[in-house]
Amino acid sequence: DWVAERLWRLAGVKSDEAERAEHIKTFCRQFVERAFAAPLSEEEDVFFVDQHFQNDLPIKDQVKRVVLLTLKSPRFLYPEIAKRDRDYDAARRISLVLWDSLPDRQLYEVAAAGGLTKPETLDGQLLRMMSNPRAKAKLFSFFHYWLKTDQAAEATKDNRLYPDFDERLLTDLQQSLDQYLDEVVWSETSDFRELFLADYLFVNQRLANFYDLAPDSKASEVEDETVASAGFLKLPVDPAQRAGILTHPYLMAGLAYHNDSSPIHRGVFVARNLLGRRLRQPPDDVKPLTEEFNPEMTTRQRVEHQTKEVACMNCHSVINPLGFSLENFDAVGRF
Repeated sequence: DWVAERLWRLAGVKSDEAERAEHIKTFCRQFVERAFAAPLSEEEDVFFVDQHFQNDLPIKDQVKRVVLLTLKSPRFLYPEIAKRDRDYDAARRISLVLWDSLPDRQLYEVAAAGGLTKPETLDGQLLRMMSNPRAKAKLFSFFHYWLKTDQAAEATKDNRLYPDFDERLLTDLQQSLDQYLDEVVWSETSDFRELFLADYLFVNQRLANFYDLAPDSKASEVEDETVASAGFLKLPVDPAQRAGILTHPYLMAGLAYHNDSSPIHRGVFVARNLLGRRLRQPPDDVKPLTEEFNPEMTTRQRVEHQTKEVACMNCHSVINPLGFSLENFDAVGRF
């Protein structure tokens, strides 16, 4: 429908033009070729384009058939199964990896000219595409998936214990994490090890106050509350307390309960997402022991008590030590 409504503009032709049918067919061929990231053979041209114009349907309906057949084709939905020459295959792979999308006009034209088999041309295209906002968005989506930030985004905490932990603070934490990732990945000195070793956080005044971090003098000098809340500064932290992505308060808050830390959630995250360990799913009927079970017990002692059975320790011998190593962080990620 979207294509049909804009057909004349997309095809670059007027609706009353004598040669409009050929212009429309040319547009449809380009549409299919771009979707498949490869030129069409004569047989494919007939199947995907020509046959749809051999009837008495309105021209917009003919175009709709081309679009539907193309977008439902396995060649589009499963690009790995299509056979292309090296240049077109490289263009498709690059665009999927960097943009989650199709090759743009420039990349497609370079592939058509056989340029992507030349290392210097390939490097130039990679650099060009990496500077596009879509590449940054793709990489952010990877990090958010890997770090399971959806758990943190939905975190709610006990208002009695943490009255200042609200939606505004949660939004600030997410922005803090994104600025941290931006610094680590896109700076001139990018080094993946900094993901785990960085001794700084990006905080605004509200985060600095909540997490008891001494703000930079520049932040202290800002009198306007709105500016102070929105302005983030790169702030050094005590390396004995925090190091890198794992101890970021946004992650720690997401990997916790509403009123307590969770060594199991944190241990599972480290085991699976950082160390690549396979773990069994826990039984559905197992609920964590709360403070009411024994007020004298610490969180660590309750977890040890609940997971001491041999069947549990098959996984918890890995999970528990990793989770306990992060027990200095409370339910909102404060040290």
